[in-house]
Amino acid sequence: MVELKDRIATSGLAAGARSSQASLAGAADAALLSALVNLGYRPAAAERTAEAVRRNLGAAAPLEDQLREALRVIAGAP
Repeated sequence: MVELKDRIATSGLAAGARSSQASLAGAADAALLSALVNLGYRPAAAERTAEAVRRNLGAAAPLEDQLREALRVIAGAP
């Protein structure tokens, strides 16, 4: 997670996302999807998981929390 956080900070996604709440949610969602795909999950499964994370935590949750929740959802933990 720390490695991905550094990549997001240097990619400009975080800076560009500050312009509005909608773009913040979009950038965080894209980053979450990218992280899950890079961990080896299929894009369709990553999208379903991201939707579950948005329902559980809300779109404004920090990326670290979203990724942690996504892994919890995938693992089936309560």
